[in-house]
Amino acid sequence: NARHTGADLAEVTSGSAVATRGVRDAWGVGAEISRRIAGKTAGVALQLGAEAGIDRWRFDLTDGSPRNRLAVGGFVRLEAPVSSRLAAVIAGRITGSASVFAPDELPDGFSARVALRYGVLVGAAVILP
Repeated sequence: NARHTGADLAEVTSGSAVATRGVRDAWGVGAEISRRIAGKTAGVALQLGAEAGIDRWRFDLTDGSPRNRLAVGGFVRLEAPVSSRLAAVIAGRITGSASVFAPDELPDGFSARVALRYGVLVGAAVILP
């Protein structure tokens, strides 16, 4: 699978918050496996799956140097055939990876945390013979 993620950056203290919009951007590729948990082979089906891949993060900050991170996640997907070779898809997904920041890049009092992303996807899937 291929995926794109965009993110804002917020710095929050006890007295203020500063948000920077569109500061992070990531493209990723990976592989997924899934198992049908409800439905028929030729009809509407509900799937549960897992994925792993590599995300390449780009920052619109000082040097903009890209960073690669291993990403793993899971999803629930509903597929409904539209034709013999195409299915409509809606999915809920959560993906996690190591922090895109090194500890020495963070201000005092901040710590690197796991980067969690979640979302709902709507699209189409090609059905292979």
